[in-house]
Amino acid sequence: MNSEQKKVFEAAKHGDLDKIPKEFLTQENLTIKASDGGTPFQWAAYSGALDQIPRELLTQENLTRKNGFGWTPFHFAAKNGALDQIPRELLTQENLTIKNKYGSTPLHYAAYSGDLTAGTITNLLRKFPTKESLEILIEYSDNQRDKDFLQKGLDALKKMEASRQKLSDAIAEISNPQIS
Repeated sequence: MNSEQKKVFEAAKHGDLDKIPKEFLTQENLTIKASDGGTPFQWAAYSGALDQIPRELLTQENLTRKNGFGWTPFHFAAKNGALDQIPRELLTQENLTIKNKYGSTPLHYAAYSGDLTAGTITNLLRKFPTKESLEILIEYSDNQRDKDFLQKGLDALKKMEASRQKLSDAIAEISNPQIS
């Protein structure tokens, strides 16, 4: 690791990327790995400084790199209430359900950290209203009113899935009639 990369690493750890020259914020400098597999991207997410990284570098590839424990910048951002610093188009079910070495996902950490405001919950559920995401949100919600609301959503989703299965079965039956 050269001196420029060390400066980027230290600045990312402390949330001070805005205090180093912008020309230091390159793909190479932000993806250099430490001995634990951590990168400045992960440290920036941990310290709440992803918004100090040029937007064009906040890519799927850079934000899904795992460290030695399977954590990605999504895990760190979710744990520390910084999911709003990640471009909206990258807040997908795939990225928010990446499991680390211990089986925890960014969605788990967001729910646990309290980063799930009503607006965040609504946005996440609009993007991917899955049984798993609703169950995680119910499990970690502190507010009984939110839990009740989410449970109604889960119940409705289960009814929709059952109806979809019945419809699919009926279509299959019509498409392949059994002649006796």
